[in-house]
Amino acid sequence: MAVTALVVFFLLTVFAGTASAQECSIDLEAQDELVVAYNDNADQIPGVLRGQLSGQSVDLRIDTSSGERQYAIRTDSEGRIDSFQEGQAADPTVRVETSASTLCSIIDSNDPVTASSAAYENGEITISGVGVVNSIKIEVVKVATRLLFSFL
Repeated sequence: MAVTALVVFFLLTVFAGTASAQECSIDLEAQDELVVAYNDNADQIPGVLRGQLSGQSVDLRIDTSSGERQYAIRTDSEGRIDSFQEGQAADPTVRVETSASTLCSIIDSNDPVTASSAAYENGEITISGVGVVNSIKIEVVKVATRLLFSFL
C-alpha cells in the first residue's frame, strides 16, 4: 500500500541505525544528520508517493516504555523535510502513530517493507488525516492504493 510504503520509507530512513539489536532505542542526537540522509534519498520515492508527502505537517507519535514521544515534521513541496523537531506539531495534516517496539521490530527485520506492511495491516502503525479534509484525502489514498495493488 502506498501510504504504508511512504511511512516505512520515512521511518526507516529517519530511524535506521538508531536502534541496535541488543537495546532498541530511538535516539535523535544526530537529528540533523538523519534529516540530511532522508532528504538526500527523497528523490528515490516514487513520484505519486512523494506527492502525498509534499507540503505536509506530520505529527509522529511513538509510544515508548517511558511514555509517548512526539515529533513535528514538515515537508516542503518536493517532499523533503524542512523541519523536524521533538514535540507536538502545531497544525498537523497527517498523524502517524506506532510504538517503539513496532519500530524496532521493523528496523531489526530482514524484510522491513514486509514487516512494516504487516504492522500497518495489524493496526500497529496507524495513519490518519487531521481534520475533515485531510481525513478524507488520506482515506481516498488508502482506498485507491488498495485497488491499485489488488490489480498488480
